[in-house]
Amino acid sequence: MNTIGMDPSGLILDGLTQAIPEAAIGWDMPASTTMPRVRLALDRAAYQTPVSQYMRLRASVYAPQGDGRTCDWPKALALSETICRWLLDNRRKRPLIDASVESGPLQTHDDDLRQDFAYTVILLTVEAA
Repeated sequence: MNTIGMDPSGLILDGLTQAIPEAAIGWDMPASTTMPRVRLALDRAAYQTPVSQYMRLRASVYAPQGDGRTCDWPKALALSETICRWLLDNRRKRPLIDASVESGPLQTHDDDLRQDFAYTVILLTVEAA
């Protein structure tokens, strides 16, 4: 078997950018300091079937308050929930086959940036080609 899961990153980034216009969203940390930021990461995982592969989408939502370090938790959690809802509502759009929330949103801290943020992991099932 020489298949690999199809890349859903364009679908996800475009969809979330439209669903959450009030946040800067990217696969790298968005540079904005004036609006909430969402950093996405996509990790390939095991093959569920010969024609599908699991992928884990990690969404880190930074919604700093005025001090730049503490998080506006209600805002970060609301954005995290919007991300989850968008993925669940669009889980049948190719190349996605299914999606489920694996964990989160969790309140955690980024030691490198010295900021609190909300962290969510969504398990995706993606078509393999």
